[in-house]
Amino acid sequence: NAALACITCAATEVWEAEAGMKLRLVDCGGHLEYAATHPFFFTDAAVYVVVWSARRPQQPGIERFLHSIVARVPDALVVVVQARLDEEPDAGALPVARLAEQFPSARLHGEAVRVSSRDGTGIEALTAAVTSCVRRLSHVASPLPTSYARLGPELRRMRASLAESGSPPLVRESLVLTREVVSRCGFQSLSTARQALRLYHSLGEVLHGGCLPGDAAAVVRGADGDGDSDGDGDGDGCMVA
Repeated sequence: NAALACITCAATEVWEAEAGMKLRLVDCGGHLEYAATHPFFFTDAAVYVVVWSARRPQQPGIERFLHSIVARVPDALVVVVQARLDEEPDAGALPVARLAEQFPSARLHGEAVRVSSRDGTGIEALTAAVTSCVRRLSHVASPLPTSYARLGPELRRMRASLAESGSPPLVRESLVLTREVVSRCGFQSLSTARQALRLYHSLGEVLHGGCLPGDAAAVVRGADGDGDSDGDGDGDGCMVA
C-alpha cells in the first residue's frame, strides 16, 4: 500500500538523524479513512515521505498523497520510498521524474529510495535523503528564542495535567495565552506569545485552530500519542521537519 508520514524538528524529538539533528516522525497512516485528518499535520516546516510497497507496482495512491500535500504546502519537500524490496527485489523503481513533471511546485528528492526494513537495504540512503531535505528547510538553522523554548514545557505540562484529571488533553488557546504563562515564558507581548504558539504548530508540537466550540484550541501532542501505525505492515506515510 502507499502511505504517508511526516518528520518534524520539534521540541520533543524522537529520531536523531545525525549529531545535532533530531527529528520527529508523524505517521499519518495510509488508509483512505485517515485522509481527511492528514491536513491537520501538514506544515511547510516539514519534509514529506511517501512510502509505497514494492509488492504493488501500480500505486495510484502516490498521486493522491501528492495532490493532498501540495494542496496544503505547494513547495513541499518530498522523498518517495519503495518499501519491501526484500520481497520484490526486481520491482521497477517509481519514475520520480514523471511525478516531478506532474507536480512541478513540489520539491521531490531526485529518485525513489528503495529499502527493506528486514535486511536494512537502503536505510542509510533513506537517512541521507531525509537529512539532505531537512537541511533545505528555512527554519532548521534558526536559533529558538528563550521565551519560545519555555513555552514547550508549559504546553506539555498543561496536557499532562488534563490527562491526569481524566479530561481530553485539549489545551485551549485562552488557557495558554494568559498573563501568568506569558510572564513565566518571558514574552514581551501577547502577540509574540501567539506567534510562538503558531510556530509550535508548524513544528508539529500542537494542532492549532478553531476545532472546539468557544475559542481556538491547541491540541498538544505528546510522544505517546504520535505516529500510530495502521498496523497493515506495509509501512505508512511520514512528514519530516
